[in-house]
Amino acid sequence: MSSQSSSTLKVVVVDDHSIVRVGLRMLLDTWSEIELVGEGKDGVEAIELVEALSPDIVLMDIAMPTIDGIEASRRIRAFNKDVRIIMLTSHTDIKVIQASLAAGVNGYCLKDVSDDRLKRAILSVAEGDVWLDARASKDILRIACGEQSTDTKEISAGAEKLEEEGAETEGKTYGSLSSREMEVLQLLVQGLTNKEIGKKLFITRDTVKTHIRHIMEKLAVSDRTEAAVKAVRCNMV
Repeated sequence: MSSQSSSTLKVVVVDDHSIVRVGLRMLLDTWSEIELVGEGKDGVEAIELVEALSPDIVLMDIAMPTIDGIEASRRIRAFNKDVRIIMLTSHTDIKVIQASLAAGVNGYCLKDVSDDRLKRAILSVAEGDVWLDARASKDILRIACGEQSTDTKEISAGAEKLEEEGAETEGKTYGSLSSREMEVLQLLVQGLTNKEIGKKLFITRDTVKTHIRHIMEKLAVSDRTEAAVKAVRCNMV
């Protein structure tokens, strides 16, 4: 953390457009909880900045020269498991988002995000949440729902396999989602963070994480984005 305050988050901004970096610098400087400690223009500089500064948060663009944001995130994860990475981009393609999450990023924001939402994203990710822009979620789901899929069969197969293996939680098999898991899934589709879901359902963040883990296992998916996509494709919400 910064020497200014033990609670100040050290942030690095990486974007190949100087106007974006300047705008973010001006915005971040207005937030007392955040200290901008470095700026970079490509993935190479992102890696170097993380190695040199050990920031708490990296705001990372995707489309950059030399090394793009996804590959830079993957390389950063190879030597630093603690830094939190938030993609700040205009891409809403589900494959790009999935690739980002697979690379180990903790958040995904669109560049026209409001100042307040960006701040919430940074603070939420710093606390351990995974942040997916609600508007990006809608685009992802819209795109996904327009594609042909056999996800319903995949879900059934996954559930049957788990049942055969005798997987249980709280005395119930994984064959179907519990009413509480359905509530969590509905809020997940809306793009809420773990903290926001917990507040709405009056449960702790750790409990939310447990429910999401169970949901992913039952739906046979590897991340919360895939869970949301399958939920909509299969008319579960």
